[in-house]
Amino acid sequence: DLQTADPRILQLLTNGTANAAQRYQDTLEAKGREMGALLSLGTAIRDIALDDMSSPLDYYWEVIWDMLAPDRFWAWTDARLPDRIKRMADLNAFAEEKNPAQWHPPSGAIGPATRSWKQTRFDVCNVQMTFHEKDTQMRTDAKGRQVKCVVAEPDIDYYKDLLAHGLLEVLPNAVTGGKTDPRVVYQMRWMATMQEGLPAFAPPCTIE
Repeated sequence: DLQTADPRILQLLTNGTANAAQRYQDTLEAKGREMGALLSLGTAIRDIALDDMSSPLDYYWEVIWDMLAPDRFWAWTDARLPDRIKRMADLNAFAEEKNPAQWHPPSGAIGPATRSWKQTRFDVCNVQMTFHEKDTQMRTDAKGRQVKCVVAEPDIDYYKDLLAHGLLEVLPNAVTGGKTDPRVVYQMRWMATMQEGLPAFAPPCTIE
């Protein structure tokens, strides 16, 4: 079904994974919300049009499966992608986040962020693309080619406005220890695409 819907989402779930079907099923059963976040974020990333009308998911991505979270994921991705996102920031399609290492500190074996940009297309639920470029590895793609990779940390915040983001998302999460809810992101992103007259945001998952 995923191959028919979009091979790029399938590649996101299978790259670098020896038993992808079992990995998917085990994660779905044990971490359903995290899987929903991964599928929703992957779809939102796929829907970003770069300056040559390609998608960030046309580059190599390999999910780091033991680092899934309800509001983000980490993955090895083609080391050329950060400069492509910077090019989009030069076109005002993304906004640079200053001091990314402060907001995206080391996590597990991953070092602090080096660069980060947030999409500016919508009033709500824009993708933030954060890169940890001091973490590098050579990974092998589905065709057996070696790809130089860095770590990407994509996430989606509810609000574009920094004040609303701080008061209505960061502060409540700091008090409760909660995370951005992927179910809310799904609904808000869908409404944002409808308001813009774009094709409906349609991740390969449902809210139950």
